[in-house]
Amino acid sequence: LLLDISGSMKKNERSSKMYTAASNFLLNMVADGTSVGVATFNNKGKIVHQLLTISRQSDRQQLVASLPTTTGGTTSIGAGLLACITALNSSSDGLEGSMIYLVTDGEESRAPYIADVQPEITTNGVIVNTLALGNESDTHLGGISRASGGQSFYYSEDEDSTVLTDVFAAAVVDTSSDTFIQVRSD
Repeated sequence: LLLDISGSMKKNERSSKMYTAASNFLLNMVADGTSVGVATFNNKGKIVHQLLTISRQSDRQQLVASLPTTTGGTTSIGAGLLACITALNSSSDGLEGSMIYLVTDGEESRAPYIADVQPEITTNGVIVNTLALGNESDTHLGGISRASGGQSFYYSEDEDSTVLTDVFAAAVVDTSSDTFIQVRSD
């Protein structure tokens, strides 16, 4: 998971909504045996929890405890992506086929930018799924998703939208051996 903690995440309670959706994902959706790490970014990228293979409830709770609860700073999506590459490089599984789930609300305002790190992402076979929160999100989000073979999602911040839950549920389809069929989302 790569989560935006820049100052603009305070707007419309985006940070809180992201936290709730990520917590639900970690506690209820990720299959046992899946390796998950958490990284954040604002003006710099930071690994807040190294990759952890989930095998029990305490692993899930440990990952939830690492989720960000504060915001501040500017937006360097590229710095966050580089932090993820560092974490994935330290894994015995390697980079190819690894997935990054990027959640952000803002336009890039500080280097490194997405375009700066995109060649490293695509060359190493890392898949980037993106979730744009609100209409201020950077237009390059869809580009890195397409270039890496990932998916791109948009959360309109409509009160009735289920996109935040649906995006994390889509992650389960990609990482689980279980069959997931969505019947309805409310």
